[in-house]
Amino acid sequence: MNEKGFVNEDVQRMCEKKYDDVYYFVNGFAQVKLNDKWGLIDTFGEEITPIIYDVIYAFKNGFAVVELNGKYGFIDKSGNEIIDIKYDYAFYFENGFARVVLNDKYGFIDESGNEITDIKYDYVCDFENGLARVYINDKIGFINESGKEIIDIKYDYVCDFENRLAWVCINDKWGIIDERGNEITDIKYDYAYHFANGFARVVLNDKYGFIDENGNEITPIKYDAIYNFNANGFAIVEIGCKSDFINSNGKELTGFKYDDVYYFVNGFAQVELNGKWGFIDESGNEITEIKYDDIEDFENGFARVCIDDKWGFIDTTGKEITEIKYDEV
Repeated sequence: MNEKGFVNEDVQRMCEKKYDDVYYFVNGFAQVKLNDKWGLIDTFGEEITPIIYDVIYAFKNGFAVVELNGKYGFIDKSGNEIIDIKYDYAFYFENGFARVVLNDKYGFIDESGNEITDIKYDYVCDFENGLARVYINDKIGFINESGKEIIDIKYDYVCDFENRLAWVCINDKWGIIDERGNEITDIKYDYAYHFANGFARVVLNDKYGFIDENGNEITPIKYDAIYNFNANGFAIVEIGCKSDFINSNGKELTGFKYDDVYYFVNGFAQVELNGKWGFIDESGNEITEIKYDDIEDFENGFARVCIDDKWGFIDTTGKEITEIKYDEV
């Protein structure tokens, strides 16, 4: 038998050369094997556990998972079995709680070994921000860190919480809940998108609209296409082949007169009509005629404009400050 031990940097033996197998030290402890059983030693070579386990895993978040006779439990860094070796499987502690499995059901224990839930769920996910997803019969709900089911286990799908809100789905319809389980919208939308700049796009009967973070529909659900609000407080919306802007109150800006529009940049937006381009301001006023073949956004108070492959400049009042005659500007 090839016996193994450890030596330190001075080539002095740190423990008696008696183990059948050893692993590297991780976080101050190493797994050692003797007669097909495993235990742990510290950096002084002291055995902090008996060499009795079928499997022993490295420490993480202060605890190590051990397996004995097909059952799992936990030890602490003193080698004490702080959680009975009785579970069919156990996961590492994350955020103060560990998932455990017994008779094909899942639950949670805390770091004192208390089962904070009955071991009854078909599956559970780790806690995040004080909540954990739980599954029963293909339905999803949430428990808090006391093990209380605070969101009914009734949803077919649940997105992650963002800013204390989450999209949920029942029977292919979507709505929003808060972290207390309150449904802040009806579960009625055919589809929904994540919030961006305080608003979310929703779909109903192949039409689009916006809701705010209180669940209010700030627009009718009537648009053929919509695009997220940008940081300037405007979103682009489309009906048929025409485009417009709406502000954060849902007010339409230009009356859907343009064939295409781009987002506002530095207070002005490019708009297109019948193949020609111009600019509007944030009140919807045309600061230029819609006559240019090509334009670029304003920078430092000026924008490049093009007619018949010739370029020039305009200022923010729409005045052409150069003739439109240059090949390059």
